[in-house]
Amino acid sequence: PTTVPEDLYFNCMVYSDGGLYGLAVLQLIYDSNDSGAFEDGQDQVFALPDIALDFEGWRLFSFQVGELGLSEQQLSKIVNIRALLISQMNLQPNPPLQVDYALDYLIFTAGGPLEL
Repeated sequence: PTTVPEDLYFNCMVYSDGGLYGLAVLQLIYDSNDSGAFEDGQDQVFALPDIALDFEGWRLFSFQVGELGLSEQQLSKIVNIRALLISQMNLQPNPPLQVDYALDYLIFTAGGPLEL
């Protein structure tokens, strides 16, 4: 496996029902205090670009890890991947619509994005 950020890609499959009011937020978290474990609020977070959930069905997303600003040393100490859902309540009608998504097949690939 590679630890060169420019050669590494984070890939995942995301499912959306096509709603207009949701964002998927994915973050890679590395052990910044060398505790050997994930410690919320202690470890450094590198956020991937937000994913607008305005599509229907499953879609592959790939991100080059080097573009996130992780160094080779930080990359070797990733201890968590966090997935969040943001509902854009300010844009929602009243009553608000349900906002959700599904996430599957999280995988790192070397040399290029995942090819299906």
